[in-house]
Amino acid sequence: MKFSAVWSSLENRNFRFVWISAALSHSGNWAYLVGVGWLLQTLSQSPFWVGFSLFASLFPVVVIGPYAGVLADRFNRRKIYTLAQMLSAGAAGLQLAVNLAGEPPLWLVVACSLCFGVAFNIQMVMAASMVPVILDYDKLHNGASLMGVVSHGAEFFGAVLATPLIAFLGPESVFALVTVLYVAAAFFSSRVKIREDYLIAPRSGKDSVMRSLANGFAYIRSRPIGLLILLVGLHCALTMSYNGLLPSYASEYIQPAQGAQDVHGDHANHAAASVSGASGAHAHGGASSAGGGLYGSIMTAVGLGALLGNLSSAGVSSGRFQRWIYGASAIGSGLSLCLLFLARSQGLALASALLVGATQAVFMASSNAFVMQRTDPGYQGRVSSVYVIIAAGMMAVCNLAYGSLGTFMHPSVLMIAAGLAFALLFAAIGLMSSLRSILRSPEARSESLAS
Repeated sequence: MKFSAVWSSLENRNFRFVWISAALSHSGNWAYLVGVGWLLQTLSQSPFWVGFSLFASLFPVVVIGPYAGVLADRFNRRKIYTLAQMLSAGAAGLQLAVNLAGEPPLWLVVACSLCFGVAFNIQMVMAASMVPVILDYDKLHNGASLMGVVSHGAEFFGAVLATPLIAFLGPESVFALVTVLYVAAAFFSSRVKIREDYLIAPRSGKDSVMRSLANGFAYIRSRPIGLLILLVGLHCALTMSYNGLLPSYASEYIQPAQGAQDVHGDHANHAAASVSGASGAHAHGGASSAGGGLYGSIMTAVGLGALLGNLSSAGVSSGRFQRWIYGASAIGSGLSLCLLFLARSQGLALASALLVGATQAVFMASSNAFVMQRTDPGYQGRVSSVYVIIAAGMMAVCNLAYGSLGTFMHPSVLMIAAGLAFALLFAAIGLMSSLRSILRSPEARSESLAS
């Protein structure tokens, strides 16, 4: 099966199944985040609980990520990946059952988010470490971009699927959809075949998990990939942690389109009364009909931008242009976030969201490709786990922090300051000769890992 340069990695059967499985699971993840975000907004009318739920779904990677990385270097990554997807399906099913039983308490919604987050964070480590096992070195940038299409572009598909369900049927229908998506994802990942001899990290028989983990951190400290991972952490902390503030920002500060105003003109004044005075299902439907649609539309635009951004960079094979795209996307992700939180009209908000999605997704995909190209085979699992820990951990902590600050500070002040800070920090670090040297001199792996 032959594909164009943009899709060339899909010629590999195993990568094709990983890609389809990841597309389904990431779409399910983003649909879940949209659904649980709006559920908590309607129940609590507070950005704190939305941010706290995101914290609960992302923070587990800080605890389990290192161990997942060790397991990825010792055991079959595909089998662990499939099992984690089935756990995600179970967590989404549990959230559905909790909602169907009646209006859930806030702590129980957050507990379900925690279960979902544990399973999904294991998946992120396994998926990141499977790609360099399956693809040749010269295909890694294309493969990382295509994985970025599904991991970040799923923001579009997940939001497209979740938004009408929230508006017309309520969050319960979203959780049912997520369960189905994860079962399908597990089916496709179960068909991936990976040679076991590529998955065993070199170690002595007496190495403990903690020693293996410590060796992984020592490896990162001794290699230039440490700076690249640090920049990923700063990017996630300062530009990708806005989700906890977005539901309240969309419903309170962005002016809907005229048609939506005519239909839902007095919704904002009665949102709290609807939540407190109606049944759970009725409250969810009423709240979702106005702000929920605009919030979902912004999330959809972010996802569409991510999809288009990764597709546009997937066919780039020139190292010089790859480095240029990396730097431009870094600066652009900070500035586009400022535009989004300066917007007061729906049109400007959606246009800014497209830029946010495109620049953030391209930066993350480029970073992952550069890191994996410079990582030895025996350490790919542990390096992937540290990469995911830094990214998801910073997003978890900062979503919680921004959500808490958003209860008494204007969201625009927080996010504009964060976006500008990252753009300036990256520009300053980019002037360092060490970063330019790292990007120009990849450490070629000694052998092909294609199966």
